[in-house]
Amino acid sequence: MKPTAPKIICIFGKIGAGKTTYAEKLIQNIGAVYLGADELMCALYGSDSNGEAYDLAYNIIIEYLMCKATEIAHVGATVVLERGLWTKQTRQICREFFESKGFEYELHFIDVSDEQWAKQIDKRNREISENGEMSAFIENSILSQCREEFEPPTEDEYDVRLLDGVRL
Repeated sequence: MKPTAPKIICIFGKIGAGKTTYAEKLIQNIGAVYLGADELMCALYGSDSNGEAYDLAYNIIIEYLMCKATEIAHVGATVVLERGLWTKQTRQICREFFESKGFEYELHFIDVSDEQWAKQIDKRNREISENGEMSAFIENSILSQCREEFEPPTEDEYDVRLLDGVRL
């Protein structure tokens, strides 16, 4: 089922919550263009996802991808943009950006229970170790940072919520 007008669907949630898996299913179902920073960041930094240089590069790439999403939507294609949006402030900035450009957008929140999150992180890390995938290994320090910094959104901060892969 294809949407009638192009829109930008921004997927957010904690690291390892299943954003990429959801994005892959979504783009197949609606015929959208996918934009995400993970593969590029992995190519640039490998599994070293800490530090100011990494954070600066990630922010620059995300700004670029947000602008690219509006260019793609302008020519009539729906875009699925994957990003973290860990804080209320970053979600507000995202909404304001797309509103200022005049594009229809949706924020899809990928929520995950702690039990399911642990299973997904373990599975992802095993697959990376076994297959050498282009994805960052998620170390315990990153998980701790995520637990500290991620601000769960209120209902008015998203349009769609999935919990453990189920749309609510």
